[in-house]
Amino acid sequence: MLGMRDLPQRTTATLETADVLRSLTAWAQKAEPHMDELVVTDHSRSHTVRVIVTNDHAAQSLMEDLVPDTGSLWHRPGRCYRALLPTGHSLSVNVVSIP
Repeated sequence: MLGMRDLPQRTTATLETADVLRSLTAWAQKAEPHMDELVVTDHSRSHTVRVIVTNDHAAQSLMEDLVPDTGSLWHRPGRCYRALLPTGHSLSVNVVSIP
Protein backbone atom coordinates (compact mmCIF):
# COMPACT_ATOMS: atom_id res chain seq x y z
CA MET A 1 0.00 0.00 0.00
CA LEU A 2 1.27 3.46 -0.84
CA GLY A 3 2.59 5.44 2.11
CA MET A 4 2.58 2.52 4.55
CA ARG A 5 5.82 1.28 6.00
CA ASP A 6 6.59 -2.39 6.27
CA LEU A 7 6.22 -3.75 9.78
CA PRO A 8 9.54 -4.57 11.43
CA GLN A 9 10.58 -8.19 11.56
CA ARG A 10 9.25 -9.60 14.84
CA THR A 11 12.00 -10.71 17.18
CA THR A 12 9.91 -11.09 20.34
CA ALA A 13 7.60 -13.99 21.05
CA THR A 14 4.64 -14.64 23.31
CA LEU A 15 6.80 -16.77 25.63
CA GLU A 16 9.34 -13.95 25.92
CA THR A 17 6.58 -11.47 26.80
CA ALA A 18 5.29 -13.87 29.46
CA ASP A 19 8.85 -14.12 30.85
CA VAL A 20 9.10 -10.31 31.02
CA LEU A 21 5.81 -10.13 32.92
CA ARG A 22 6.88 -12.88 35.33
CA SER A 23 10.26 -11.18 35.92
CA LEU A 24 8.49 -7.95 36.91
CA THR A 25 6.17 -9.57 39.46
CA ALA A 26 8.36 -9.18 42.57
CA TRP A 27 9.26 -5.55 41.79
CA ALA A 28 5.67 -4.66 40.86
CA GLN A 29 4.30 -6.12 44.11
CA LYS A 30 6.69 -3.96 46.12
CA ALA A 31 6.01 -0.86 43.99
CA GLU A 32 2.24 -1.33 43.68
CA PRO A 33 1.24 1.09 46.48
CA HIS A 34 2.93 3.92 44.53
CA MET A 35 1.64 3.08 41.02
CA ASP A 36 -1.52 4.27 39.34
CA GLU A 37 -0.86 2.29 36.17
CA LEU A 38 1.75 -0.23 34.98
CA VAL A 39 2.13 -0.71 31.22
CA VAL A 40 4.33 -3.33 29.53
CA THR A 41 4.39 -3.01 25.75
CA ASP A 42 5.71 -5.48 23.21
CA HIS A 43 7.13 -3.44 20.31
CA SER A 44 7.93 -6.56 18.21
CA ARG A 45 11.66 -6.07 18.79
CA SER A 46 11.76 -5.20 22.47
CA HIS A 47 9.59 -4.55 25.52
CA THR A 48 9.08 -1.28 27.35
CA VAL A 49 7.97 -0.84 30.94
CA ARG A 50 6.17 2.34 31.92
CA VAL A 51 4.49 3.46 35.12
CA ILE A 52 2.03 6.32 35.47
CA VAL A 53 1.81 8.13 38.82
CA THR A 54 -0.11 11.23 39.90
CA ASN A 55 2.52 12.94 42.04
CA ASP A 56 6.26 13.38 42.32
CA HIS A 57 6.43 11.70 45.75
CA ALA A 58 5.09 8.46 44.22
CA ALA A 59 7.65 8.74 41.41
CA GLN A 60 10.48 9.20 43.91
CA SER A 61 9.25 6.19 45.90
CA LEU A 62 9.29 4.04 42.75
CA MET A 63 12.84 5.17 41.97
CA GLU A 64 14.21 4.03 45.35
CA ASP A 65 16.77 1.23 44.99
CA LEU A 66 16.84 1.61 41.18
CA VAL A 67 19.71 2.88 39.05
CA PRO A 68 18.55 6.25 37.66
CA ASP A 69 19.21 7.08 34.01
CA THR A 70 19.72 10.81 34.48
CA GLY A 71 21.56 11.04 31.15
CA SER A 72 18.41 10.14 29.20
CA LEU A 73 16.78 12.87 27.13
CA TRP A 74 13.50 11.75 28.65
CA HIS A 75 14.62 12.16 32.29
CA ARG A 76 12.95 15.35 33.53
CA PRO A 77 12.58 15.45 37.33
CA GLY A 78 9.05 16.30 38.39
CA ARG A 79 7.61 15.04 35.08
CA CYS A 80 9.40 11.96 33.79
CA TYR A 81 12.01 9.66 35.30
CA ARG A 82 14.07 6.88 33.75
CA ALA A 83 15.78 4.04 35.60
CA LEU A 84 17.03 0.50 35.21
CA LEU A 85 14.89 -2.18 36.86
CA PRO A 86 16.45 -5.14 38.73
CA THR A 87 15.33 -7.26 35.74
CA GLY A 88 17.57 -5.23 33.40
CA HIS A 89 14.63 -3.54 31.67
CA SER A 90 14.41 0.22 31.33
CA LEU A 91 11.64 1.88 33.29
CA SER A 92 9.90 5.14 32.43
CA VAL A 93 7.92 6.80 35.21
CA ASN A 94 5.55 9.55 34.08
CA VAL A 95 4.02 12.03 36.54
CA VAL A 96 0.54 12.99 35.33
CA SER A 97 -1.30 15.77 37.12
CA ILE A 98 -5.01 15.19 37.48
CA PRO A 99 -6.97 18.45 37.79
